[in-house]
Amino acid sequence: MLAPSRPPFAPCPAKGISRALYWFLILVIGSGLAACVTGPPTASESTPGGAEATVAPPPTAVPAPLVMEVKPLASLPVQPNGQPYTDEYGTQIIAPPTVMETGEPITVALSAAEGPLAVALQEQAVIETPLYAVTAPNDSRGRVTLSLPAASPESRIVALVDDTYLAVLDQEPRDGKLELAVRVAPTGVPDLTSGNGGGGTIRYFVARPQSAASDGKLWQVLAPPPAFAADDYHLCLQWTSNTLCRTNGQIYVMWPMTAKFTLDQADEVIRQIASILRSFAQKGFTAAKSNSSIFVVIKPDLNAPAYSPKSSILSLPVDSAQTIANPPGRYELIHELAHWVQDEEYAMTVAALSGIKAWWLETTAENLVFLIEPAAQEHNLTQYGQTTVDGPKLGFQSEPFTWGRNDESRYIHAQLLKVNLCANSACALSEEELVKAINEGSYPLMDEARQAKLRANLDDYARYLLGVAPERANTGIMLPEVLQQASRVGDVISVRRNRGDHFVLSSTAEAPQIEKQTPNGRPPEYQIQAVIDSGAVYPLSVVNGGANPNTSGWPVMLTIEPGVELFYRRGDEPVTYHDGSSQLVLGPIHRGMGYDMVRVVALARNQSATFKAKVHVVDLQGDWIMVSQKVISTTVSCVNDNENFNDDLADLIKLAQAISLIVAPRGSYQWSGLNELAFVFDGGAASLTSEADDTSQFAALALISPDAIEGEMQVVFPPPATSNAAPVWLALVFVPPGILAWRSRRRIALLLVGLLMSTTLTGCVGVSISGNVDTRYTLDKLEYVGKGDTLGEPLWRISTQKNAYTDIDITIVVTVETIGDEPPEQKTTRCAGRIEHDLVIEVYRDGVINPLE
Repeated sequence: MLAPSRPPFAPCPAKGISRALYWFLILVIGSGLAACVTGPPTASESTPGGAEATVAPPPTAVPAPLVMEVKPLASLPVQPNGQPYTDEYGTQIIAPPTVMETGEPITVALSAAEGPLAVALQEQAVIETPLYAVTAPNDSRGRVTLSLPAASPESRIVALVDDTYLAVLDQEPRDGKLELAVRVAPTGVPDLTSGNGGGGTIRYFVARPQSAASDGKLWQVLAPPPAFAADDYHLCLQWTSNTLCRTNGQIYVMWPMTAKFTLDQADEVIRQIASILRSFAQKGFTAAKSNSSIFVVIKPDLNAPAYSPKSSILSLPVDSAQTIANPPGRYELIHELAHWVQDEEYAMTVAALSGIKAWWLETTAENLVFLIEPAAQEHNLTQYGQTTVDGPKLGFQSEPFTWGRNDESRYIHAQLLKVNLCANSACALSEEELVKAINEGSYPLMDEARQAKLRANLDDYARYLLGVAPERANTGIMLPEVLQQASRVGDVISVRRNRGDHFVLSSTAEAPQIEKQTPNGRPPEYQIQAVIDSGAVYPLSVVNGGANPNTSGWPVMLTIEPGVELFYRRGDEPVTYHDGSSQLVLGPIHRGMGYDMVRVVALARNQSATFKAKVHVVDLQGDWIMVSQKVISTTVSCVNDNENFNDDLADLIKLAQAISLIVAPRGSYQWSGLNELAFVFDGGAASLTSEADDTSQFAALALISPDAIEGEMQVVFPPPATSNAAPVWLALVFVPPGILAWRSRRRIALLLVGLLMSTTLTGCVGVSISGNVDTRYTLDKLEYVGKGDTLGEPLWRISTQKNAYTDIDITIVVTVETIGDEPPEQKTTRCAGRIEHDLVIEVYRDGVINPLE
């Protein structure tokens, strides 16, 4: 019909090449036909079913691409009423009533083959029919049937893909007809396929080999082979200018010879697609059970796998196709094939223009991946868990039930759907309902009641993202390992130290969502303001150090402002709910001293909200009380001039507590450096008491290091004056009658503690103290208690698995009035040495500790 005269051509005998339409040989334009295309082989392949190994021609000296140019012949309107329509060339078209949602007619476009590819093809073949393309202004559901006339038993349908690739379909004529079910390509809506995988065209025509040469050899070579077995992978095109095609009879893989892609790799693509379709069919997806042709184009310049609902072409990058059996290539292939399955009943091109429909198609496609490959849940989390929508805004924070063009961030919403996919009544959807919806082309989550369930289950979504199973929704959901970590899901703030800096902050997000600030005289901190859309969540992790504890920086806190309900998890502790009515302080965050990480998932259930928080170095300012209860060891010894003295040295561990209680009402620990605190008196001299003649000297410092809280508290009592000046009196107190019997056994340590903590006793006594008390500690455990307004209920508790120590060198001279005419009695005791003891520091808000009465 469209077959001009051609010169005779006798090709080389085939060697290991399928005989189907052998006239599709490798044609070298402009360089003659001196060499047989079957040799020399470059790589052998292993084909299923015992078929002979086939090799691809070497991808060298490839001629210029040949493109089919099409000349319009006619444009035939066909009503979708199920009635056959036959054109002047004998082709019959049947469009079922359900194919177009709006009922408008479809268009069958007829074209003549022209241009370089047509000329080269007609050197070897007779093109029997025009080129057919089925289109409509809008998208369709289902397929249109084409029944094309076949002039010979050797006639075959040829698919022309993108006007460049040719694939000879395996189907043989029946009763002089070749029948094909095709999808309708929409022409009036844009192709929103992401990247450069969109667009494309498929046209169909019928061709047959040229008639036999006079010697009959060509006819023998071109005789049609027996029907191929289903697992017999073979070339679907053996004549080409610069492309190759491989098939199993249903799946057609095409690629340019310039691509570094082999026949073995093409067979693996076919094998994987066939396996995935079988898995879909086992799950109940009806489209996967059909034998409809699938056209796959391997593109060297493609960024990512893509299925175009406008052309029904599946495009794969070379690198993905080369590793298609392994993640992530296999996961991506399943996702795109899920779209192919959806495209059978959904008007997908039109749906892409609707936010909620596009959201449904993308999140369900990803859930189909989860159904086939459960491990893909983790890949989805790591791939999209930190993908942003607009600036630093995460896909997690973006509202569900909508989708934007090239919106990769909302692929993470497949996790939200997975949490809500179960058979119990708490879930928004069951797996059975999901399969039914895709088979019918319906959108169940457009129902407000189902959406309300999804919002109600945001708390279970939060638990899932924190690494624990939901309580009401999909309780059997797999918990990926990545949800036990904090590096790939949601925003992450990291604290660490390096060789030159003990406090380094970093964040996966940028301003204004997470913004670094440096207050005057203080270390840097992060201010967080994360806008959460209605129905969305915001995951945040704060991590201090890595697996090696030597990488931890200074301990930090996460202070969250009221206003947003949330769930949080400190380290491996259980998940806790916070209703957002008050400020929440979480920490300390430090691998050794506190929790290695703190994770939060904030919710905006029914209206948008803003999560506001701050990550900053722990604030230990306030009143410090030192508590010791146990002596570990001691080297303290006391020398005195009282022969009956028998002191209990264990009481000396109360010295630190006594001193801290005395000074607390007169000042507090305040920042004196980036990570240093010093006790600062509210006013007056830095002595234990406010007495004018108290010349004692008090000082205390604390250092927040990357591994511990280190500090020292020291009291110095200067010796009495050596001149005629009065001695240094720490206190003039009245003692009870029992203490006057100094000759009896007394506990000098307990007396010292009592003197330090008391200012009114009965009886007149003069006490002169000289020397020093020096307590030093390294505390490696921080606990945030969160109270701090009542003695015994601190804001912070600092402790250690190690021990603190107190060095003592004290001389006490006590002058006691005796009874009767006896002169005042003076006794001297000197105690010196070290006490090793436990120590807990309780930190209260400034002003909580009152002066002792």
